Order: sequence, then C-alpha cells, then structure tokens
Amino acid sequence: YNRKAFYERALRYMDERPDRRFQIIFFNVENFKVVNDLFGVQAGDGILIFLAGIIKEWTAEKGGVCSRFEGDHFVVCTEEDDEYAKEITDKIRSELKTYPIDMNVEVSCGIYHVHGRDKSINIMCDRAHIAVNSIKGNYARHVAVYDDSHREAIIHSQLIVSEMNRAMEQRQFHVYLQPKFNMETEKIIGAEALVRWQDKSGRVISPASFIPVLEKNHFIGKVDRFVFEKVCIWLHERMEKGLAVVPVSVNVSKIQFYNPDFIPVYASIKKQHGIPDGLLEIELTESAAFEHEEYLLQVVRELHDNGFLCSLDDFGTGYSSLGLLKDLPIDVLKLDGVFFRVSVDVNREHTILKYIIDMVKELNISTVAEGVER
Repeated sequence: YNRKAFYERALRYMDERPDRRFQIIFFNVENFKVVNDLFGVQAGDGILIFLAGIIKEWTAEKGGVCSRFEGDHFVVCTEEDDEYAKEITDKIRSELKTYPIDMNVEVSCGIYHVHGRDKSINIMCDRAHIAVNSIKGNYARHVAVYDDSHREAIIHSQLIVSEMNRAMEQRQFHVYLQPKFNMETEKIIGAEALVRWQDKSGRVISPASFIPVLEKNHFIGKVDRFVFEKVCIWLHERMEKGLAVVPVSVNVSKIQFYNPDFIPVYASIKKQHGIPDGLLEIELTESAAFEHEEYLLQVVRELHDNGFLCSLDDFGTGYSSLGLLKDLPIDVLKLDGVFFRVSVDVNREHTILKYIIDMVKELNISTVAEGVER
C-alpha cells in the first residue's frame, strides 16, 4: 500500500480488534541517498523492492498491515508485541547479507505504542518516525521506542533549526584552535579547528547539542566550509606577517564527505588564500570510512593530489579495523579518548596502545591521542 491506503487499512485493522493494543513500526534505510549516488538509482530501486518483499512476506505470516510509506521508508501496523520489531529488523538485516550486490545497507526501526485512539494515524506514524530518527547513524542500536524524551528533543531541534541561519549571518559561530603537542620535543606542532556557537545572549551552546541537529538537516556542510575558510584566512594572515604556522586539521562531516563538490571547493579555497601543501589536514570520521571503503580510498587519493593531509578520526570507538589501515594511505590516526579513561586493566590497555602506535609508525602514519593530558 501507499501512505494513503495504509492510513485507511491500518485504522480498519485496529477497529476490527477493539480489545487489542497496537504498535506502529517505522523502518528507515540508513544513507539510502549514498546508495543511489554510488551504485545508481536502479540499484537503489532493487534494494527497495527486496525490502518490500521481506516486510510484505513477514506481515502476511505474522499479521499486520504494511506500506511503502515514502522514499526509503516503510511502515507496519501490528498488534503490540515486544519481540515483533526486533525479529523483523533482524530478519531484514540477515536477508540483506544475501543480497547479490554488497552495498553495506543498514536498516533501523522506530516504534510507537498506540495507547488508546486519541492520536490520529498520521501522528502515530510521525512519532514512530521520530523514534527511528533518534538512532540515525547509531550503528550500535537498530530499534528505538518513542517516549516523551523524543518530544523534548524535537522541540530542542526545532529551536536550533530556527536559529541556525541567523547565527551564521550574525557571526555567532566561532573557531577555536586546540593545540597538538609533541611528547618528544615538547613543542606545539599542530592544531585542530573546533567550532563553538555563542548565541546573542553570550551563552555558549555545546557542540554535542547542535552538531547532531545540523547534521540531520544538512546545514553542517555550511558550518564545515565556514570553519575551513576561517582556518585558511588565519594561516594566510600569519604567513603574511612572517609568523610561524603549523598544520591545522579540520573536521569533515559525513554529509560533506559524500558531497561530490567537496574536494574541488576546498581545493579552490585553499588556492585562493595561497595556503601551501601540507598545512591543511582533513579529518574523516571512522563511521564514514567503514561504510564505503572504495569511495574512501578515492577521496583520500584526491585529497593528497590537491595537497591535503588526511587523518582518520575516532579510531577505537567501535568500527575500528586494522585491516583497513593496510590499504588506506592516511597521514594521521587519531586515537579516541576512550583509550585514556579509567580502565579495568590499565596494563592490558597500554599493551594494546603500544602495539597500535608501533604498527602505524611502521606504516609512516602519525598518531594523535585525544584526552591523553588527563
């Protein structure tokens, strides 16, 4: 069914069972746009047809009403069952592994428990959609249940969205440089550019609060570019004054990473400000790296061709694969702060760190340790 038919059939399904409780399950395909961009629309359509077949077969067997809601979203109305959503999501993930083309597709779902009929069917679906959006990009979780905290998060998100354009126009975003310190020479040998948002009242909004919102509505691309240009201006001004400069790393969001214009635009800004090769380092997130390794290799090669250094951020947060490092010609590996917190067995942790650092040194890759000062 399409969305309109689903609304009608789902209401009828619930009306025919007045003594039962129900749930709406909303399915989302992670990074579906990337699938279309990298493999083509026909391949993307193939995935949707494949998923539709699994969901339709499951609801025919277990009960419920299903729909291709829109785009890469599917929705199911069924009787309330704690295991239903997990089982169907696990089945989808298992079946996807047998798909003839390896697209590294992930599917997650959000659940709204229907308590009474005081909400319209479209609001029920919206709330299940909100739940699945709350775990978007979180590869450790594939099922989320809607609760009041999601509503509060939506209100917060809307406040951020309503202010972000004005914040950019009024220069409320500021760039700070966090120094990188060499343990052997005891000198500052680099820096990482960090963005902070100071609103008109002077309050500094935490990046943990606004970055995820900007990523979801793709505004993060503007912020990424703003930070990059500020760094280029800072380096240019120091060189003009004959002051010392060090390589500065800038973060690139997943949205920017998959933007086909990302490298040409950054290379143009670098050239415009006369920044020599080797002074700008692009930080790629580990999660993006492990989604499409071939694309990552292509991006790193093109960045090197344009005089950029490359680093892999957040190494050690859950996606880490030492096997990737043998093929990936990065310049810097950033060890996540998780390695430097209180550990159950400090000696074991130190052993792991020692061998990671020694190994990547053999590959001519430098290491940066986040949080080591604590």
